[in-house]
Amino acid sequence: MRAQPPTHRPTWVLILASIMLLAGGYSLVAGLLKLRDPAIVLTIGTNEVAESDAQMQLNRQLSAARAAVVAPHRGRVRFEATVEILLALFTLYATAAVLSHDPNGRALALGVGTLGIAYQIGTLPIYLPLMHDYAEQAGDLLAQVVLRGAGGKPTPDAVEVARRLRSAIVGGPIVVAAVSIAGALILLAFFGGRRGRALYGLDGPLSKKPGKPGV
Repeated sequence: MRAQPPTHRPTWVLILASIMLLAGGYSLVAGLLKLRDPAIVLTIGTNEVAESDAQMQLNRQLSAARAAVVAPHRGRVRFEATVEILLALFTLYATAAVLSHDPNGRALALGVGTLGIAYQIGTLPIYLPLMHDYAEQAGDLLAQVVLRGAGGKPTPDAVEVARRLRSAIVGGPIVVAAVSIAGALILLAFFGGRRGRALYGLDGPLSKKPGKPGV
């Protein structure tokens, strides 16, 4: 059975289409920025405003650490950025199809969910080694940034702060991938499930529960 153009847009379609639009737009901008300067993925915890000579020196050390860490990974980051741009454009196209009642909207949305999961899993081998190197080389410098920003507030010692920052940096790509995959699974569940099939005429319309006629 071929998909039919939807005759209406339920609330769940509008919500998911809005999320797809935001995600596609964000990924397009992020991909273009990474393609121009791969080191932008290592701007965690940096403060470009130097309020003192010591802060200026710390910023220079962080910039040097970023350049040293990203150098051997530059080609892979640019490749990932290119894939992200292509996926973002596909997501925006799928969003337009969903909102315009295109009969292919469901298939395109399912493609976005499937490709999104594959993309998130595929980027982990790129970003985990990169972030591990950054955590090792810049962890102590970033700890100094945190301690300077704390002012007179009580904080753990520099070694403990550096340890926590290293864990957060290395775990960052995993958290991002997990959240993104969860969103993709929600997309697949709605468009691939009973609601999506009914909306595009692949099943009967959403109807009364069996066994309760007239309800």
